[in-house]
Amino acid sequence: MTSGAELKRVEDTLARLVKNSAFLTNDEKLAFDIQVTINSIFLRSDRQVVDFVTITNRNYDLQRISELNQLSREYAQQNISISELQLMIEKKKKSVVRYSKNWLAYALLSASLITILGGSFIQIVLAALVGILTNQIFLFLQNNIINNIFLSEICATFFSGGIGALIGTFFHLDPTLIYIATIIPLVPGILLTNGFHDLLEGYYVSGPIMILESLTTLASLSIGVTLVSMIPFVPMGSGYLMITKVPLIIHIFGSMICSIAFGVTVNTKRELFLPIGVAGAFTWCTYVLSLMIIDNSFINSFLCIVVLSLISHYFAKKFRVPLTMFFVPALVAVVPGITLFLEFDQWIITNKFDTQAILGNILFSLIGMACGSLVGDEIFKLLFKIRRWFYEIFTKLYSGN
Repeated sequence: MTSGAELKRVEDTLARLVKNSAFLTNDEKLAFDIQVTINSIFLRSDRQVVDFVTITNRNYDLQRISELNQLSREYAQQNISISELQLMIEKKKKSVVRYSKNWLAYALLSASLITILGGSFIQIVLAALVGILTNQIFLFLQNNIINNIFLSEICATFFSGGIGALIGTFFHLDPTLIYIATIIPLVPGILLTNGFHDLLEGYYVSGPIMILESLTTLASLSIGVTLVSMIPFVPMGSGYLMITKVPLIIHIFGSMICSIAFGVTVNTKRELFLPIGVAGAFTWCTYVLSLMIIDNSFINSFLCIVVLSLISHYFAKKFRVPLTMFFVPALVAVVPGITLFLEFDQWIITNKFDTQAILGNILFSLIGMACGSLVGDEIFKLLFKIRRWFYEIFTKLYSGN
């Protein structure tokens, strides 16, 4: 949970541990009740005893999620004992991840995203600069000066966005892409998407809380950018993006770099960088191609997430790691966090907000992503069953001959 795992994955992992514990009787296993929320995990046994743990910190660390998931499977296969499992978990909890190259990852993340959104060379360079500044300023403020995360977000986007906007004004640039590059390191796109997905999975408390937290973060980022627009001689952003005018080859390589860079920020294995980039390229290009044919937020999001789900399932089986290792990094370019941010920003600056159209599109986009994930899962299961069916038929024919 502290590493950003989905609620359903946490429940499944705990249920796997209970199911495969030999020291429990079948009645004791059936008597266990597991409840997971965004800030706590509850476990009730047949002895009417309820235990819980509070989740005080949440971040994204896909490598740790993968390692803990593997430990649970090792225990389920009875390769390690319960005491060994506990020792290994404690060791993982004490391990510290060194993000020495995160500054470069955030530079590449912001720059590559601005590239596939139609930015010029100067805007791409500025995007790399403000991407680094936003991340470093936010970490400095959060760790040394400000305890409130939302105030840190406002200050970080104001200072980094202000520097980028002032430089962009000198070159007579529309600051829209600069503002997007400023907030990219902090946009809660994954949290927003996961919140809506958890809501559809039946987590009626934690799902809306994640969505509300995402909206609060987007409001903080928008306030920081709005303060930048109040600086003398800094023009307001137009909110216009040129996605469909960018050559396909740039979309392919830009989205690959974008996904890999985000993979670095959420601590994925180096050997998974290439498949993560491939998954990100297929996902983003599917989105762009569908956008060229029909501008429908539900269909665009649905199609690209179906593709992402299929590819992620394939790579998860091939590399024997959780699907999340590919799904989360490759999702970064298509989450509706940027769109929602632009609308918040335009609303605050111009006081014009087409609520029905904009929020409707974002809602349909989120629904399309959730449905695409569910449909993609079912299609992969069906394809896997068909493959196994054909394999059994050919095996019988071969053995018969």
